[in-house]
Amino acid sequence: MVDLAEGDAMSDYTPTGDDGMCPVLTYYAMALNGAIQHGGHENDPPARYLHALAPMLVGSRSTPDVEQARAYVLADRAVRVFAPMALEAGGLLAEAKQMSVLDPIVDAASAAAAWSVSGPISWSVVQAVDKDAAPGVVAATGSAAAAAMYVSGDALWTFSGSAAKDTAGAAAASAGGAAEAAGAAAWYAALDALVAALEAAP
Repeated sequence: MVDLAEGDAMSDYTPTGDDGMCPVLTYYAMALNGAIQHGGHENDPPARYLHALAPMLVGSRSTPDVEQARAYVLADRAVRVFAPMALEAGGLLAEAKQMSVLDPIVDAASAAAAWSVSGPISWSVVQAVDKDAAPGVVAATGSAAAAAMYVSGDALWTFSGSAAKDTAGAAAASAGGAAEAAGAAAWYAALDALVAALEAAP
């Protein structure tokens, strides 16, 4: 099992198929842990909460349909929760509203619809804000759009490839950007997403 408390790098984990852990959840937890540490919050409550959640990864591996449903949850939270938090903190209230009221991402079609809105918004944000002054807003929005894009296609969810890693990594990056822009509330939203994804079913 990966040891979040030891700061295992996301790149060090490769799904084996017999380790009993869902790759989507594990990649997300590890990427989230990396973002928390990178932000200098490794001793703060969100980090301790994440470490406390780590044991739930054991035995979390499931069917491809369930694991894909978990990826949809993470992409959905990135688009409809993390990015709007960052946008609102950056004063982009109209864009925050546009993303927060999108239909939930529950399948490839809804992901494509979310991507069709979040992609242009992420590009407009790059043009509208000072990337040096508000890097979290740019990161949260762009990464959320990427997460939607990753789950919008007809990729085969074997999880031995990059689909799970890309989606989970983008969702975690969106959460990290939101935390940089909006503060600790975004970390707790990100941790809540981990629990929600564990409970997801197709």
